[in-house]
Amino acid sequence: MRVIFFGTPDFALSSAEACLSNAELIAVVSQPDKPRGRGQKLSPCPVRAWAQKKQIPNFAPSSLKKKGPELDELMAFIEEQKPDLFVVTAYGNLLPEAFLNLPKHGSINLHGSLLPEWRGAAPIQRALEAGDTKGGVCLQQMVFELDAGDVLLESTIDIPSSMNALDLSNELSKEGGLLLSKFLITPNWSGKAQNKDLITYAKKMKKEDGHWAPNWSASKTHNTARAFIAWPGVRASLASKAIKFCRTALLTPQEAESFAQAN
Repeated sequence: MRVIFFGTPDFALSSAEACLSNAELIAVVSQPDKPRGRGQKLSPCPVRAWAQKKQIPNFAPSSLKKKGPELDELMAFIEEQKPDLFVVTAYGNLLPEAFLNLPKHGSINLHGSLLPEWRGAAPIQRALEAGDTKGGVCLQQMVFELDAGDVLLESTIDIPSSMNALDLSNELSKEGGLLLSKFLITPNWSGKAQNKDLITYAKKMKKEDGHWAPNWSASKTHNTARAFIAWPGVRASLASKAIKFCRTALLTPQEAESFAQAN
């Protein structure tokens, strides 16, 4: 199967590897290069850097909607190569409706939740913020509605209270690569429609999400700190001192009493 992969961050690398190992990966599409590091040198994102190292044709148009030389080059490549499938993992932009059905088998998306739970931009962080104890990844057939396509495959994992967003992202990235490999080896296009009564949305994160308030419970503080450890972080101002919550843990009443006595 001839595949074009759309992905950008580290989270998508396992999916890119799955496409390379289990299909004919003919190209990679990522977000444009950005200034990175101390010197703010213009550099490719992790997936594009990976594609360049593997000498896989790669494209980074600034938009899939507005015409430009990068998009024209990508469209010419698609027209010439006639891919069978688009695979999308954390690309960073919605694919226009005209894009979705260009390949023979349309487009599929690996999403970091068990749909219909946590549709949207930040499923990992919002699941942790909510204190979910189960999570996972799923493959969905893409439609022109946010994360609303039929679910083709899914994989469930436990989320211990000690797991933060960095840990969960790593686990789900690996699970996603395995799930995608399974699908590419034996494709099954018969999906399961999502239950609309169970839809929840993972809204985009804001800096204000990390502003701690005195009325937060211990569990809310813990869940929010582990959800936003990478960004925006959770910060508080206590006794005129700025405090950043880096690692937190929930204690039983007995553990809390012992801790108080020891300190």
